[in-house]
Amino acid sequence: MLYNLPASSSSKEFSCCGTPNCATADLRFIRRLERDVVERGRTQESIISQYLATVRPSHEDFIEPSRAHADVIIPEGGLNRPALDVLMARVREIVN
Repeated sequence: MLYNLPASSSSKEFSCCGTPNCATADLRFIRRLERDVVERGRTQESIISQYLATVRPSHEDFIEPSRAHADVIIPEGGLNRPALDVLMARVREIVN
């Protein structure tokens, strides 16, 4: 099965709860559930089944362990403007 990133992009309107210990796994699941029901016409049962069978185990097996080797982790990814500004400043410093 191929993963189509553009077809599975998350809504830009969703924001983190703002607490330091934000339950990001819960938020990822909620985004997936809402998106797949609305955009893909899937049932909640099929989404939950897929999440438990493949998505969650894959995240735990591959994504979480790789975090230990990351030089930088940007919370909220591309939506974290202050972190991106710091990163871009460092890139400009290196390039110049």
